[in-house]
Amino acid sequence: MKVTGLEPYIVRVRFIGPTLPYVWSGGECTGAESLLIALSTDEGIDGWGETSPPLPSGSTKTLVKAVYSPLVVGEDPFEIGCILEKLSNLGSPEIAAGIEMALWDIVGKATGLPLCRMLGGPIRDRVPLAGCMGIKDPEDAARTAREYVAQGFHTVKTKGGRDAQWDIEVVRAIREAVRADVQIRLDANQGYTPDQALRLLRDLEPYDLQFFEQPCRKALLEETAQLRLRARVPIALDEGVDTTEELLRAVRLASLDVAVVDIPPAGGVLKVRDMAAIAEAAGIPLVMGSAHEMGVKTAAMLHIVASIPAFRYASDSTYYAQQNDVLTEPLRVWDGTIEVPMRPGLGVEVDREKVRACEMSGASRPWRSVPQSGTSSGTAGFAKS
Repeated sequence: MKVTGLEPYIVRVRFIGPTLPYVWSGGECTGAESLLIALSTDEGIDGWGETSPPLPSGSTKTLVKAVYSPLVVGEDPFEIGCILEKLSNLGSPEIAAGIEMALWDIVGKATGLPLCRMLGGPIRDRVPLAGCMGIKDPEDAARTAREYVAQGFHTVKTKGGRDAQWDIEVVRAIREAVRADVQIRLDANQGYTPDQALRLLRDLEPYDLQFFEQPCRKALLEETAQLRLRARVPIALDEGVDTTEELLRAVRLASLDVAVVDIPPAGGVLKVRDMAAIAEAAGIPLVMGSAHEMGVKTAAMLHIVASIPAFRYASDSTYYAQQNDVLTEPLRVWDGTIEVPMRPGLGVEVDREKVRACEMSGASRPWRSVPQSGTSSGTAGFAKS
């Protein structure tokens, strides 16, 4: 079998429901934007991948077609490792991850195996999700948390990172609004200095957070390790552990209690599996992170979480809050969980008509940066849920 074609699409859908408004320390997000990659083969089997676009719409598509496509077309899709090696020095782990995902989809369809079975077999058939929200006022955050819990979610995640006192009030309001067994996460997206983060961590101790995610800039791993020694709230790293190398350094410095990992920055499914091996050896639980993906990447995330024991906590996702999707049939979300699709490959089918309906032609993106607070050291960027 040979890959005969590669076609990139930039697609966008808007958010609905309690996720909105999705504000974080670096900006505001109104929807999901993804790079879809379609691979065709000489045996009539197509594969789809989804990833985060590393550049604005037109530039990303040009890069994929001009640089990545010639290195993939003509190759055997079963030779995933060899293809990834060719792509490894091209500068975009995100694009490589999308291509790798499409290759796994082809291999699974050709062999009749779902991705989770190719990764070792499923240990769970449903994946618990976190109900995610942006920065809201305390009353609205409490109302959103109650809505998520009523839908069956057992974990609620709120953004923060702009103002420490605001974050305290929001967490307090959420804790008072939900049962004691509901887990609460706060994500600052690098919004605080170490001194600000330490004061906030101590003020948050009465509210039984599951963890405080990425309190400081990703480069401040040594300072974050000191925070762990001086406060009792567990610390998760996300932006600070994008790659295997970053995770290994964070583990060596004892900078984290939990690692939040995601497929595109890691460079693909196999890279996430490598990160899971590091985390398991260090006794660190994993959370599957999110960048507001649609159904294709969500399916890949589900297969990874289903097959790797280290993913002990609810996965981040906003799939349940999207107005539309590109799948022929949506993934099944109920009772705060999402079902792992067990058909061959990624277990989902893409509707090309829906792809065309969601396709973007310009360079706009579904987020906008906003000024940081006067005391914050965070940086703006594409929202991660």
